[in-house]
Amino acid sequence: MVRTGTYGSWLSAGATLLVLVACAAPAPQPDAEFRVVRSNDVELRAAAAGSQRRSFEQFDIEGEVGTGVWSIESVVQHSGLRCATYEIGLQIGRGAPACQAVEWHNAVQYGTRERHCNSSSLVHRGGGTHGLSGEQLTAATCVRVVTRCAGACG
Repeated sequence: MVRTGTYGSWLSAGATLLVLVACAAPAPQPDAEFRVVRSNDVELRAAAAGSQRRSFEQFDIEGEVGTGVWSIESVVQHSGLRCATYEIGLQIGRGAPACQAVEWHNAVQYGTRERHCNSSSLVHRGGGTHGLSGEQLTAATCVRVVTRCAGACG
């Protein structure tokens, strides 16, 4: 007597287990394991009258910079079935129009962290604080939006 279906059941269970293990909760990644996968320099818009908040927008990136704080929202696309962790960070500076020859006032600070699997696109929303003076913030003309990745980045 020949058994049917047993081999297929084991294959199915094994494949399911592999997917679950590959996408288990991520362990914190040291900075050295991350690599930059995207960097965009975006012009800051002038603040509205009476406001210290400056906004920026480019394609699928938008955000604000205000007194001591910043926020961002951006779509990050992951290709591949294996999982990777993505972060989005921001740097603020002053430069010529179209963000040429920018003098950056701070290091990149990361404000989002999301784990992507199975060719997913996720919206990252987050933010952080910055140590810029009011004078530096008023003089700022650009932000650099940096996306970095650790794991199977694709």
